Amino acid sequence: MQADTIEALKSITKFGAKIFTGELSNGLQGSWASVTLLEDRVWCKASAIVPFGTFLAEVDEGLFTVGDKITSSSFVTRVYSLSEAKTADVGSNGALIVESPVGVFNVYQTSLVSDSNLKVNDIDRDDSKDGFLVKNKSFEHTWLRLCSENACKVDLLQVY
Repeated sequence: MQADTIEALKSITKFGAKIFTGELSNGLQGSWASVTLLEDRVWCKASAIVPFGTFLAEVDEGLFTVGDKITSSSFVTRVYSLSEAKTADVGSNGALIVESPVGVFNVYQTSLVSDSNLKVNDIDRDDSKDGFLVKNKSFEHTWLRLCSENACKVDLLQVY
């Protein structure tokens, strides 16, 4: 089944939608199958992709700056465009966006970084070698939205 919005799909399945699996020639030969919306099950799976409190990566602006270890926090939402993911409300936290599978963007809150580390253009690959984002490259793409207590970096930091 296909619908333009999740709300429309929910309304179809709410009333016990059924799909006929058979042929219409020579009468109705086949059977009817119930339709189940998997949203809640998918939501639970999406929230577990990046476990709470996982070390993701480290950012470090330079020799005279202390690096910040970024950790995951709560699962926020699952959306179907990068532009929606970029604008997801993560409160006063940073964000991790994980594209998995293609075209599906899972958004998580992350820890904050220092103001000076908002200037970085990449993660510190050496200090991140044990981080989830370096060790686990099974996703299509991942991005970090770096935020400090005072500001957020305008551009997303694409990890891969």
